[in-house]
Order: sequence, then C-alpha cells, then structure tokens
Amino acid sequence: MSSKGFILQEKEGHYILEYLCPKENVFFSARLFMRGNGITKAMGDPALSREAVYSLLKENSDKKFIAPQQVHGINILTEEDSFCIPNRPAADGLFLTNSCYEGSLRFADCVPVILASPLPRPWVLLLHSGYKGTVQNIAGNGLDYVAQKMDLDLKRVYAWIGPGISKEFYYRSQNDDWTTLGQREISSNHWQKVDERVYFDLPGAIETQLREKKLLEANITMIPFCSYRDSKYCYSYRKNDKRERMFLLASLSEKECSCHFHHSLCDNIKEGL
Repeated sequence: MSSKGFILQEKEGHYILEYLCPKENVFFSARLFMRGNGITKAMGDPALSREAVYSLLKENSDKKFIAPQQVHGINILTEEDSFCIPNRPAADGLFLTNSCYEGSLRFADCVPVILASPLPRPWVLLLHSGYKGTVQNIAGNGLDYVAQKMDLDLKRVYAWIGPGISKEFYYRSQNDDWTTLGQREISSNHWQKVDERVYFDLPGAIETQLREKKLLEANITMIPFCSYRDSKYCYSYRKNDKRERMFLLASLSEKECSCHFHHSLCDNIKEGL
C-alpha cells in the first residue's frame, strides 16, 4: 500500500511503514516497524528492537543511537553522546541535525509525529504525542523548539501524523482531571461526549495544532491506519499489547549534498559542525 507521503510494505511477516517526502530530494530516513515476530519478541526494548530490524533488513548501522524513556511529557532531546544507549534520559521528542545519529520512539496507540525539512540545513524532529502529549501540544511546542534554533521556511516544512488510535476508539472517563484539561486545551472539534465517556480525535487535534503554527495543509500527511482497528499491522495497548511497541527509527541521510546548499556547507554538516 502506498500514498504520496508513505509506503507500507511487508517483509518476512513484518509490516514496515516508510515515511516519504516526494517534494524534496531524499534528506532523511524514517521507518515505523509495525507488527512482526522480531518486534514482538523485543517487547518494546529499543536496543533489542533495533537489533531485530537490522537483522530483518540485513543492514548494519554505525550511527550513534538515541532512544529516550518516554514519559508522556514535552521534553525534547538533541544529539549528545551522553543521551545515547545505554543511557535513556526522559523525553518524548528527539531533534536530529547530524547524520551521525539515529533516533527512536515507540508506540502502541499514542501518535507518532514526524516533522522534517531540508532548510536551512536538513533536520528531523520525532515526537511521541499520546493523550497527555496532545493536551500539552507537544507538536506545536516542538515546531516552536525548532524555530528557536534555526530560521524556518514553513513552505518547506513537512509533517506526518500517525498511525495512532482513531477518534472512534479513544475515549476517557468524564470524571478525570486530565479529561477535563483535554476538553479545555483541545478544540471542541476534536472531542465528543457520549454518556459517561469523552471521545478524543488525537490525530485530528495534532493536525490542527500544526496548522495553527502556519504549517501548510498540503505538507501534512495523515497516515490512514488506526492502531486499535488495524491490529493486523499495529500494536495497541488498548487491545492488550501491554509491552509490545511499534518501533520508529529515523536519521538524516548521509548524502547531504542532495540538499540545496553549496558543497562546502554540506561537508561541514557531514562533519557535524
């Protein structure tokens, strides 16, 4: 299955979703390793998941590996050796500008969000936006975080949202402080009361948060899978996948001279300067 912003493939019983940016020369790689025997056996452990996917792909990587301990917050890590495995500092975002590193987040109903651009130099931002992350607007705050570090051309910033749990299946009890907070912080277009439950549209809310930051609608790809409904492909905590996690792995391309820069600047980027 393919669309302009992603392709879903099957390899030896494993489902792999690759995020694509057809409007640009290739400047990053981002793949979500979904349901499959190797990922199941890894039980959400990032080091074991990475080992499983490289064995599956018959590939190797000498990149430094960052895989934060996700805590449903809005903290974002940058590339530092002290953040690399086996260390796992608490964070729900990872900002990459150096092709010497690769990063991972894990998911089972929470929503993967990827932001990326080739300008002013190639970068990619990975975000874990579960219910609490969406209420705290990690997507919008993440874009602000990048804007504080570099000048952004929003016409060349791209976003991918999903796959996560859809609005038909994600609900919370009305009698909960976080539910009340969500009803206040998330647009009423993205939640609905049904008896004693409140149903939330997390992917839709995230899209709205990014568009409120002036990201172009045409540059946002919504991945049309629901982690709860599409259990053939996805793990779902609400369907009793308590430890299994889909494994997002991303890095910048080492062929950074495909960007729109002078070669000497690309050489500096390759050296991590």
